[in-house]
Amino acid sequence: MKVLFIARWFPEGGNYSGIFIKEHALAVSKFCEVAVIYGERRKWQKERYWFSFSIEDGLRILRFTYREIPFFLFPPYPSYVNGVVLGFEKFLSEGFKPDIVHANEYRTGIPAYIIKKRYGIPYVLTEHSTHFAQKTIDKKRIKRAQVGMENAALVLPVSNSLKEDILSYGIKGIFKIVPNAVSDDFYYNPEMRNTSGIKKILCVAAMRPTKNIPNLINACKVIHSIRQDWSLNIIGEGWKMGEYKEMVHNFSLDEFIHFLGGKQKPEIAKMMQTSDFFVLPSNYETFGVVLIEALACGLPVVATRVGGVPEIINDTNGILVEPDNPEELAKAMLYMMDNSDRYDRQKISLDAKNKYSYDVIGEKLISIYEKIISYPRVPKG
Repeated sequence: MKVLFIARWFPEGGNYSGIFIKEHALAVSKFCEVAVIYGERRKWQKERYWFSFSIEDGLRILRFTYREIPFFLFPPYPSYVNGVVLGFEKFLSEGFKPDIVHANEYRTGIPAYIIKKRYGIPYVLTEHSTHFAQKTIDKKRIKRAQVGMENAALVLPVSNSLKEDILSYGIKGIFKIVPNAVSDDFYYNPEMRNTSGIKKILCVAAMRPTKNIPNLINACKVIHSIRQDWSLNIIGEGWKMGEYKEMVHNFSLDEFIHFLGGKQKPEIAKMMQTSDFFVLPSNYETFGVVLIEALACGLPVVATRVGGVPEIINDTNGILVEPDNPEELAKAMLYMMDNSDRYDRQKISLDAKNKYSYDVIGEKLISIYEKIISYPRVPKG
């Protein structure tokens, strides 16, 4: 079987944007051939399109950029759609004809639908976007989502919460929940446990409003008034970083809260393995890949009760609190400082692997593809 992923975002170099799409592709690639198309616009590009093939982690990647034309002359989305279709045709000319297309995010549904109409290749569409929960999608984009989702063989939201958000827009389709996947970089290692006496807390989140880092900083202000045997490491980058650092400084918490910037996945895994618990203070989460990464390392979690988070976190692996409530968040974190060792970390890790590993998610997606195309499985290799 051959599968073509159309990615709305895709990581490159140290940029982890769209890593969750790559992880689905890697999970599927354990069982069949996978290729990926990813495109983005470029200012001042002379060529209308520029294409580049590469092999990354066993995936055949076709990246393209397209010339950004002033919006009043020509909106960028049709150029993107055309670029994806051209990329698909380049794969055909290279001898790669997919049995099924796997679109990722609603804006990739239109080119997937065009490919279906022209070439008779079915497609599924995985949705990740928080825009449905935030109610920030305008009528034009809703129409695109409707066309892409309602003509897909299956729509695959990463959580039931996201499915309900999509349905709230009146979009129809056949839905099946397929969660995100966690890589083998994340695993329980008891030899890495923290024994310093200082409670090590970890947060991994982009420095943008949806992650609500100020909620966490305000909770830490409450905690600091009660005890000082803790440190919080925050991994992530974003345009709000300066504002959050200033907030920490104004609260005189510089010795306790440390902004570490972006880190590679193996580094994040090691920091999880040496932390006492994980915290995520978001206002919106369609799923929360960092949550399953923390669980795979055996970390108990404190997280906000938003989006798909309650589908992941329960009494056996953490504590849920209401969003944007620093007092409640502080109370949960204080409890976790004294009780994180009561959680069965090995079981937390095993449960996460049994639900979200590449093998499990890859098998789930392959089974979906097979049912759609009635294609008998042939072992890879």
